[in-house]
Amino acid sequence: MQEIYRTLEGDWLGVSDSFAENRQLDSIISDISRKVRETDLWLVDLDSTIGPPAYLNTNFWLYIMDSFLNDSLQISPITYPGVIDFFSGEKSELVTRNIPPVAAAYQNIIQANNSFPFQFDKRKFAHNYSKDKTNVKFGVVGDSGLELSMKHVLEENNFDCFSIQILHRPYSFNLVPGFDVYMTPDFRMLSYIMK
Repeated sequence: MQEIYRTLEGDWLGVSDSFAENRQLDSIISDISRKVRETDLWLVDLDSTIGPPAYLNTNFWLYIMDSFLNDSLQISPITYPGVIDFFSGEKSELVTRNIPPVAAAYQNIIQANNSFPFQFDKRKFAHNYSKDKTNVKFGVVGDSGLELSMKHVLEENNFDCFSIQILHRPYSFNLVPGFDVYMTPDFRMLSYIMK
């Protein structure tokens, strides 16, 4: 990974070596900007990607299940900086392993077309989801190899796919080789470099 941008606050953005291809910084930034603009449909993960993960304990799960079974669960989504602005007006699908009420709350806040909760096999999801699609340029945003598997399936099915991995630290042990762009969870950086 090659770091190409860092803010004073410590947020950063980098690209894979294959994406950089020994090009100058202006060319790399221009290519990121172009690929973001040309993306027709984003497949977006939830936990640790657009919002903090839910570190759940037994009491919280009991509350969730009781509320869920009684249709009284109230979710107040928390998103990372710039998420709402970045996805506003973009076509997106929320693809998450999380539960339906959490997925629906985040779908609403980022204005995603749909939410797909309980997606534990994202490779299979991408295969089934893309079957009836043609000429779509996909974008995949996530924090793990599960999202990278969606990119691989889409590319195997001859779709263009631009991918972003969200990492909380550069060169983290969570870095998954194969994404195009790596960044901390501050989506304002993408808006900034696209100006």
